[in-house]
Amino acid sequence: MPARDPDDRESYPPTDPRRIRALAVTTEDVVDAFEASVRGGRELVLRVTPPFSGRMRARLHAVDVVESAAHSGATAEGGRDAGDKSAAETGDAGDGSAAETGDAGDGTGDDTAETAPIHLPPERFLSEPPSYPTVDDTEDALRDSETPYTPERHRKRHQRAVDAWRTAVRERFVEEVTLETDGGPHTVAVSYLG
Repeated sequence: MPARDPDDRESYPPTDPRRIRALAVTTEDVVDAFEASVRGGRELVLRVTPPFSGRMRARLHAVDVVESAAHSGATAEGGRDAGDKSAAETGDAGDGSAAETGDAGDGTGDDTAETAPIHLPPERFLSEPPSYPTVDDTEDALRDSETPYTPERHRKRHQRAVDAWRTAVRERFVEEVTLETDGGPHTVAVSYLG
């Protein structure tokens, strides 16, 4: 069989993530997933589900919800994982496993029902993101100021610091991400929605 032209992405089967030219993701999904990551909360990723085509959506996806559903044997109607949100709501992210590479592990590469989704950590969409403001940092700044400390002032100041952080994160979006595939690294363009 002749070698494939890497620029002819349509020549790859729908189970091969090398078909992807571009990912579309909402800015809120990336920021929300990254904030959850740095705060140590739920594990949120941006997920791309097969079958793969030239332009794909990366949707917010709660990994811990899927793990809980997997242990209970539950899935949402239509076979979607319980952690998936609808197209209007979400996407998924990566850990370097077969899920990230899109390899179903059966060696056939032609069964989209068994091809694992690609998981991308939100950090992949950012270049040198700022540090998350801690409650202690905002309390210290308030106590060091001329303004008398009150719990309500502290809460408001911390909310302003988090809002400023979220704005700064949006300024750090990258134009491309690299997917790890069985065929090697595959770089795709990223379009941000919203």
